[in-house]
Amino acid sequence: MTKQQRDSQSDRWTCPDRLTVQPSGPVDCAGALPPNDSTLWGELSALVSALRKDDFSEASFRAFRMHRLARRVGCSRTADAGEELEIALMCCEACHAMPVQRALLGLISATALEGALARQGSI
Repeated sequence: MTKQQRDSQSDRWTCPDRLTVQPSGPVDCAGALPPNDSTLWGELSALVSALRKDDFSEASFRAFRMHRLARRVGCSRTADAGEELEIALMCCEACHAMPVQRALLGLISATALEGALARQGSI
């Protein structure tokens, strides 16, 4: 995990100074967001920014919006944001933002399931 940084004062992970949120590769499932669509990536960037500021209500709102965006397209590109999502989850853990962490884990699970169903032609 190349973007993780250790907090010199404790044993907890901290958010990196800078996070570039962008697609890391192509998606081959029907209904995916096009590669140049930045809406989902913008929400993820805003979520990480809110976590850095300890603004858990904003972070929860952003996680909810990401979930709605992913559901709207049926199959999202969130799987491509793997490293950024891992960083967001670590930030949640470091900040003890468990409701936001649960929302993100739900987003990842839901989009993985919807992606699998889309590839099989079930949705």
